[in-house]
Amino acid sequence: MHSNVNSTENLNVDSAMPATMSSKAGSKVAGNLHLDLNLNNLDLENVGYGIEQECWIVNPATGKPVAEINGVSSYLAISQLMSDLDGFKDPEISAELLSCQLELKTPVLGSPKEAIEYIKDKMAYINDRIKCLGVQFETVGHKNMGGVPLLAADPNAASYDRVQEWSKTPEGVELLRSTAICSTQLCVSAGLESYSPEQKLKILSSCYKYLSDNYLYLQQINNNSPRLEIVDHLIITVKKDNFSKAGLIGGSTGRDETWITRPDGSNLLDWYMAHSGVLELDKINDKDAHGLLVKGKLAPMQATDKIPDLVCIEHRWPDAKPNLTDSLAKILEVHENMIDFSLSSLLDNVW
Repeated sequence: MHSNVNSTENLNVDSAMPATMSSKAGSKVAGNLHLDLNLNNLDLENVGYGIEQECWIVNPATGKPVAEINGVSSYLAISQLMSDLDGFKDPEISAELLSCQLELKTPVLGSPKEAIEYIKDKMAYINDRIKCLGVQFETVGHKNMGGVPLLAADPNAASYDRVQEWSKTPEGVELLRSTAICSTQLCVSAGLESYSPEQKLKILSSCYKYLSDNYLYLQQINNNSPRLEIVDHLIITVKKDNFSKAGLIGGSTGRDETWITRPDGSNLLDWYMAHSGVLELDKINDKDAHGLLVKGKLAPMQATDKIPDLVCIEHRWPDAKPNLTDSLAKILEVHENMIDFSLSSLLDNVW
């Protein structure tokens, strides 16, 4: 799998490539080093790389997030404009929680270079057309939300009721403001195709362990952004009861509540079931599995399946940044080291 990812060659970013991790956090040592894709959009046929890029919708003159355009949610105004111009609703544009944000997706592509070029072209294409609305996209992790109306992006989205509910209390309003953040998510399926579902589960378990063990390093290369801590607290608050009832944290388990978001790879299927609040494997919905740093996206189980099959690995830890090429290079370096560690663990029968 490692041979399928060559970040310097694919991205042509020789000088921009971050320094390699130290030996203490290298490819064979797990040292000291966030919402989701609908199953209907999960590509089960193609193998490669995909990017999900969250964007702010801003006033280009001030950089301030724009919640409404002509009395309509900014997301809906852009979505409708693009539908009118293109003659169809673009499935690669989707709503985030708030109206001043949206997400752009690539299809599954053959290389990281193709994925980054696709998302850049997509952003440029849409930015050129939404000038008439007086807005542009911006890719950064955080924006000052002071004075920005907290409006739901789409009344037809599942998140609409959540925004309405949170808007009723000062605590909920603060939660909406603090979680208004944007990330860059890389999905990788390349390299998994030669392994059995059982082997892929072991690889995924090691991936979770590697990234959890290297959490401090990930924060460092993410410029110590507060986003991860904010999302960590939110997920734990929502999911703690599920994990306590399942007996997976506290007591004799030796695990604290951070295992909810940063699992060590053990009892991974139990972890998935607790996130979904179910007791049967075939009831797992991987949309519920809110790992802070990475997500293993699973194919829906068939009647003959003993365990779910891993489709792709999605990196969720990086903030959005203006330089998407540099950002992707850092993600790919982490991915390479993570996979090297995981394959080494598989060969060494660690799991």
